[in-house]
Amino acid sequence: MPNALKNNKSRVEKVKIPKFQYSPSKVNLALNGISEGMRVATASREFKVPRTTLRNKISGKSPRDSVHCEFDSHLGKETEDLLVEWTLTSAKMGFPIDKDWLLSSVQKLVREV
Repeated sequence: MPNALKNNKSRVEKVKIPKFQYSPSKVNLALNGISEGMRVATASREFKVPRTTLRNKISGKSPRDSVHCEFDSHLGKETEDLLVEWTLTSAKMGFPIDKDWLLSSVQKLVREV
């Protein structure tokens, strides 16, 4: 195949599907349905919650009240916002922050607090 044809082939881009497309309230509704006799597969389909999530909550592998959406922050929202602001401002001024620099800065900040 000529090089011109190889280079002109369109690439198929993968569409990223958000990992969590369900809310904790849907999980609770599905668990209530299961406790009332609904099958796990049916509850999973009806409430659009993965079967594995429901099975893990039923078996006790995952706490029923755990939330998947956000991670706990050790720094706090205000400190994280300041770090984001500092990183963006530094980049705008021509000093991009790389991963190592950011990690060492956060470690210093945590030690001081």
